[in-house]
Amino acid sequence: MATLAKIQLIPNYVGELRTQIGYYLQWIPNEYADQVSADNFYEVLRKDVEIARCLHLLSLMTAGETATIECDDQRLAEVSAFVLRQIKDFIHARKSLVEKAVLFGCGIQRKYYHRVFYQERYWQMPYRLAEVDRRRLRIERDEDDKTLVYWTIWCPEIDQYIMLEDRSQNQNAPDGCGVQDYVWYMHMAEELSPYFEGFGEVLYTLAYIKSKVVQYWADLCESWSKPFLVAQVNLMQATIDATLGTGFPNSESRVNALIDTFEKCRSRHIAVVDAGDKLDWHEHGSTGANIIRELLEYCDKKIQLLILGAELSTTAGGVGSYALGAVHKAQTDTVVIYNRLRLAEVLVEDILYDFYYRNQGQLRSLDIQFPNPGDVRIKIEVAGPPPNPQQQAPPGMPGQEQVREPKTMGQAQPQGGPRQ
Repeated sequence: MATLAKIQLIPNYVGELRTQIGYYLQWIPNEYADQVSADNFYEVLRKDVEIARCLHLLSLMTAGETATIECDDQRLAEVSAFVLRQIKDFIHARKSLVEKAVLFGCGIQRKYYHRVFYQERYWQMPYRLAEVDRRRLRIERDEDDKTLVYWTIWCPEIDQYIMLEDRSQNQNAPDGCGVQDYVWYMHMAEELSPYFEGFGEVLYTLAYIKSKVVQYWADLCESWSKPFLVAQVNLMQATIDATLGTGFPNSESRVNALIDTFEKCRSRHIAVVDAGDKLDWHEHGSTGANIIRELLEYCDKKIQLLILGAELSTTAGGVGSYALGAVHKAQTDTVVIYNRLRLAEVLVEDILYDFYYRNQGQLRSLDIQFPNPGDVRIKIEVAGPPPNPQQQAPPGMPGQEQVREPKTMGQAQPQGGPRQ
C-alpha cells in the first residue's frame, strides 16, 4: 500500500483535474474537458474563412495523391495495396482526418467492412470510411472501479449512447461497437483535455474577434459609406401659413420634412433648396476602417503562421525576396511532412494491422507471416507535374531511349477484385 503524504493540501489544479477527468462523476462532460465543446465554439471555428482555407490547404498537401505500400514481403505488400484500393474516396478520407484532428484535436472515422473474394479466398476488407462528429464521443468510468475508463459514442440507430469495447477482449461485439471499428487520429494529448487538444484552443480567440469585428465593419460600411449632410436653413420659413393649414405648425415639423426631402434627394443625387439655405457635405475619413482592416489582417496572419508555419507561400499580397519566400515554403513543407508521417502511422495501425488481425487465417493459408510493428509502412506522396510533350523526343528517335518508370512494389492500381 502506498504511504500517504503527511500534508494533504489539494491545489486548485488538482481540484479542476478531478472534475475534468470525471473523478467524482461517472462520465467526463465535454464542457468541463476542453473549450472546443463550449457553446458555439465549433461554429465559430468552422465558419471562419481563413481557418477553413488554411486547413483545406494543409490537409490537401498532407493527404497527397498516392498512398504506396512499403514492405519487404512482396506478397504482403500486394495484399495491403489491394486493401487500400477497396476504400472508396480514400483521398478525401485522409484529408478529412487531418482537417478535423488539427483543428479539434481528434479526427475519427468509422470503418465499414464487407467480404471480398481475392486470391481464391474471402477476406473481410474495409470499403468505406464514414465521418464521425467528435461531439458524439463521451468518456465514462466505472461506478466501482475508478481506474476503468472507456469511450462511449451516440448511436443514431438506437438513439442512445453505446460503449466501445475492445475486440481483443470481446470478438463478438456488433459492428460499430468496437474501438477497432474506428480510425483514430489524435493531434495532441493534454492532461486537462481528455478529448485531446487541437489548434482550435488557440485559434478560438482570433476567430471570435474576427466574427465580431466583421459585424462592426459591416455596420461601418452601411452607416459611413455615404457623406454626412449638414443643412443651415431658416426654420421660421413657411410657418406663417400654418394658420391657413398649408405651412408648418412648428420648427420640428419643418426639420423632419427637410430630412425626408434630403434623404430622397441624396438617393437621386440632386437637391433643390432656397437661396438662403446652406448645405455642407462632409466626407468620412477612413481611419476607423483602416484600424478594423489592420486587426483582421493581423488575425489572418496569425492563423496562417500557426497552421501553415508561414504566410508568404500562401498569400499573393505578401512582400519579400525570393530567398525569403523559399525559407517560408520550407517551413510549410516541414509542417506538411510532419502531419503526413503521422497520418501514415495512423492508417497503418488502424486500417492495415486491423485488417491483418481480422484475416489471420487467410494470411496463414497464403504462408504469409503476421507482420511485426514497423514491417509495413505507407508512403504518402504528391505526384509531380505531368511531362511536357513539347520537350519530349518522339519515340524511335536515334540516340533516344524510352525510359519507363519502374512499378513500385505494392503500389495501388485502379482495378480491384469482385465483391460480394
